[in-house]
Amino acid sequence: MGSPPAIDLLREQIRRLEAAARPSAGVLPFGLAAMDAFVAGADEAGSCLLVVTRSSNPEGRAVQSALGEGGRQVDEGLLGEIGKLSRMLAGREIGPVGAVAGPARIEPELDLASAQALFLAPGVGAQGATPEDVARVFAACPDRVMPSASRSLLVAGPDIIALQDRAAAMAAEFRRLLPDRANATARTL
Repeated sequence: MGSPPAIDLLREQIRRLEAAARPSAGVLPFGLAAMDAFVAGADEAGSCLLVVTRSSNPEGRAVQSALGEGGRQVDEGLLGEIGKLSRMLAGREIGPVGAVAGPARIEPELDLASAQALFLAPGVGAQGATPEDVARVFAACPDRVMPSASRSLLVAGPDIIALQDRAAAMAAEFRRLLPDRANATARTL
């Protein structure tokens, strides 16, 4: 009978994380300084802490685009902090802190490549983002993005075969649009 496609999708995301040799956890911050214990735990465990930086929910834009210190938006500041932590804790490698960043074209564009981080890209399908949007937004670091399309996959249910077919088709589309991980990693780091 097989696994439900949501489980298959999670397995695919876990495989992508394992390819980077890191499991993950997610948190919603009010600044990275407030998460020192989470960061230290992720670093010590060789895992990845995913910080909501620019979510796929339009309601989050009011907070995420608010101006912080130096006139930078909150999401830009968080990604900058993630980049600094990555360099401090991991040198030129992918760091123990990653970001949740929706694949929408929002100005200003975030400098995703310099963060040396893994990215969870929610909002594909049900919230309007497409696999093409993921490829466009994460073009500078396609080897480090984990697209999430849970709700758009579940609409194919409850038939298990239809769910599996939908998940397989979406996975094939992401493989087509996102360059080979090994080659992309060599180019971006």
